[in-house]
Amino acid sequence: MKTNFHNLKETEHMFRWLDDKPFAEIVTSIEAMFQQQVPTTVLEQFTVLSAPQWLTGGIKDKNNKMELIRCAVAFLCEFTLRSDSGTHHLKGVFTWVGINMNTENHHLRKWVDIDGTLEEFGENGRLAERIYMKV
Repeated sequence: MKTNFHNLKETEHMFRWLDDKPFAEIVTSIEAMFQQQVPTTVLEQFTVLSAPQWLTGGIKDKNNKMELIRCAVAFLCEFTLRSDSGTHHLKGVFTWVGINMNTENHHLRKWVDIDGTLEEFGENGRLAERIYMKV
């Protein structure tokens, strides 16, 4: 599979809040999302088109240092999927949210909003909603 994560490299350390191997997790997750609909789907190409937009939230710990409790990221991407029905070139916004990050009960959720924009799903859009989702 061909991937391009160049636009995320500057904040790669922040993605590690969500997973030890975040870029591999992103492509695995996208492929799995589409395999739920069509089991024969294969992700052939994935390119990040924008810089990531981040929202985070924290609380002060007992040492008066900030402790991360929530984080959310959104970025524009395009990708190619192949399945029995053919090859599909798609573009949209990938969103990844983590809540209760400071507990063993942390929760992660991911979305792909096809044909979405960062205006709709970025830091000034639905990302602000999603970082406060109920679990």
